[in-house]
Amino acid sequence: MLIVFNYAGLAMLLIGGLCAFGGGRLLGTQAEPPLMVILGIVVAALDVGYRLHLARASARRNASLVERAQAMGLDWVRGSAGGSLFFLPTWAFGVLWFVLGTVRILGRR
Repeated sequence: MLIVFNYAGLAMLLIGGLCAFGGGRLLGTQAEPPLMVILGIVVAALDVGYRLHLARASARRNASLVERAQAMGLDWVRGSAGGSLFFLPTWAFGVLWFVLGTVRILGRR
């Protein structure tokens, strides 16, 4: 059986979706573009934070965020180093949703 996601990616997507739809409900909107922007920001932030947390083990003690990010190397794009959906890192989906939502919001004006 082929599994195209990992549990971390699925959890990030679920949390992002709950934040997007909950935030949209609080703001009184159910329009797709604002929800895509919120979903993108939350999912990307969760995945980057998770990857930086995992990178703490390979970086020196008290390393800065920049040093941790540099120590990760190609782990930024490896699905197994954080959340992944369809073999792509979850942060990439977050960036894509953010960009698409922003373009759709600006295109309506």
